[in-house]
Amino acid sequence: MDDNNPALLEPGYAGELTYGEALYIKEHLERSPKLRRIWNINGKGRIPLTTIAVKVYPEDPAYARRHILSEQGRANRKNQRIRKN
Repeated sequence: MDDNNPALLEPGYAGELTYGEALYIKEHLERSPKLRRIWNINGKGRIPLTTIAVKVYPEDPAYARRHILSEQGRANRKNQRIRKN
């Protein structure tokens, strides 16, 4: 799935998210109070990626959390390898 897909901004659309997709959604949610209301996310400021993952994949919240944390770890390890080279 394309990281810049506007359909990702529809709650429940995506299923399993890649790290890039989660960041795309997070960026838009943190900038748009209207979008936060649509996603039923209260408050202001930062939104944890696990919150987004659970909203996208509510059928199995525990799996959604584990999956996005795994994706985040994979992306961080990849970035560390790139910095070393």
